[in-house]
Amino acid sequence: MEAINGTQKQITFGRTDVCSTCKGTRSKPGTSETKCGSCGGAGFQSIRQGPFMIQQVCGSCEGAGSIIKNPCTGCRGRGITHQEVRESVNIPKGVDNGVNLRVSKKGNAGMGGPAGDLMIQVKVKPHPYFKRDGSDILTDLYLSLGDAVLGQEVKVKTLYGTIRMKVDAGTQHNEKKKIANYGVQKLPPNHHQKGNHYVTIKVVIPRTLSPEQRQAMELFRSVEEKPANENI
Repeated sequence: MEAINGTQKQITFGRTDVCSTCKGTRSKPGTSETKCGSCGGAGFQSIRQGPFMIQQVCGSCEGAGSIIKNPCTGCRGRGITHQEVRESVNIPKGVDNGVNLRVSKKGNAGMGGPAGDLMIQVKVKPHPYFKRDGSDILTDLYLSLGDAVLGQEVKVKTLYGTIRMKVDAGTQHNEKKKIANYGVQKLPPNHHQKGNHYVTIKVVIPRTLSPEQRQAMELFRSVEEKPANENI
């Protein structure tokens, strides 16, 4: 029911963060980087191949444009470190299995820019009673033969509590009843809407009958209208 009502979840995951020792400069504190002499700080080199000039990443600085002569010992000159972090994540109402949630700026540290986003794929455990089809809820209701034939008012368990539903006389096996707006709240931008709850009627045919039941059924059979079987 957490997926229906929304919740807060604590998750643990691996992430690269800006090195706390060098603050991302890659150099040992108190020292500075040196402009790469091979590319002049551009990060790439121009090479002539026949009549063409092509550019390729500088092999000396690996595209950084600078050389770290005194690398930071905290990150070994990378500017970032790998951390196991724990974050609280808001799971919105109505989230479905397989949905991807984006948490802004909680991803890996950016090189010279802001951190990326954290992408979370939701896995929803099946419910023992409620089945889900998008924003709609599907359940089965088992009905006796007498109630299906004569009609009855029954109790139906929904996401929002138990309600009473009228089953019309002559209801058929596998017939569906719709309970409007008793489904799952939809995700934004349609979060003000809900799906429907569909109840599939399952008529239970008794395998054995008491003498009284058999007598009643024999009487019913003697007066019922027989269906036409034109192919027989």
